[in-house]
Amino acid sequence: MESPSNPRPHDIKADNLIISVDKEIHSIPPRLSEVCIFKVHDKLREVNPKAYEPIILAIGPYHCGKDKLMQEHKLRYLQLLLHLRCESSVDRYITAMRNLEEKARGCYGSPINIESDDVVKMMCLDGCFIIELFRKFTFEDLIDDDDPIFKMARDLILLENQLPFFVLVELFNMTKDLDREDDFIKMAQNVLRMMPDPFVFEDCSRISDASHLLGLVHDCFGYSFADIVSNRNDGNGEVYFEFIKSVTELEEAGIEFKESKEKSSFFNIKFENGVMEIPQFVIANEDAEKLGQYGIINKWLGSHEAISTMFNKLVASFNFSSEVEVTD
Repeated sequence: MESPSNPRPHDIKADNLIISVDKEIHSIPPRLSEVCIFKVHDKLREVNPKAYEPIILAIGPYHCGKDKLMQEHKLRYLQLLLHLRCESSVDRYITAMRNLEEKARGCYGSPINIESDDVVKMMCLDGCFIIELFRKFTFEDLIDDDDPIFKMARDLILLENQLPFFVLVELFNMTKDLDREDDFIKMAQNVLRMMPDPFVFEDCSRISDASHLLGLVHDCFGYSFADIVSNRNDGNGEVYFEFIKSVTELEEAGIEFKESKEKSSFFNIKFENGVMEIPQFVIANEDAEKLGQYGIINKWLGSHEAISTMFNKLVASFNFSSEVEVTD
């Protein structure tokens, strides 16, 4: 007869299974509405895996540890931040990030299988690095001419390479000086304007919050077609129609595309949760020829037949589902 103190093998397996399932459940974000940072769909990644990977700078948990050479720069920037504030310890910042850890984890669409201390350290190092990088861009007296960091604009706006905006705002507020820029969104917008291949957009003072840096870029360009038309002749500023990135460039920034289910207007283009929804359209050879004659389609696209084929196969690699979407 088995002793009650000796658990049977299947009891041990059951206990391990309970622990495993509980761990999986607790790793899932509590509400889909809180999620704002997603991984690129495997179908898109297969086309060009490198397009979605940071080249120099890894930010956030999805690519954590992939930029070992950058760790020294991140530590150096944190050291500079402490020195400028006459602080000798990171205790304030670690405590603040630990308080935000659970909320930050809930912003990611995929489970973050990283230990708590490592996540908090990542939030502190990556967040302070971005803050100090932006300050270097904003204030000329902080710029080091041989600093190689200014070549990473692409990495900062990759879909998977993001920190929740509230993490950046918290660190910014903890480290800001009274005699310098006191609005992180305004400073971030100024930095985006100054980067190589700058983001040219109108006054975005109406924007008071964002999900992350990529979200801020989108919000600054997020004028609907009606907004653009209404602003054309009101004298409030110039509209830059030429700054329309190609699908390839948007994909490289981590944007996913799918067909919009709303057919009311071709201009009913929406961007949400890293996905751009565009109404379906078909263009015939003769239409492409006419559009080319009127200068609406540039000649670099090739022959009229090539243009027509390109448009009609633009989303050939995407699988559209008729299933009902799951919402909260």
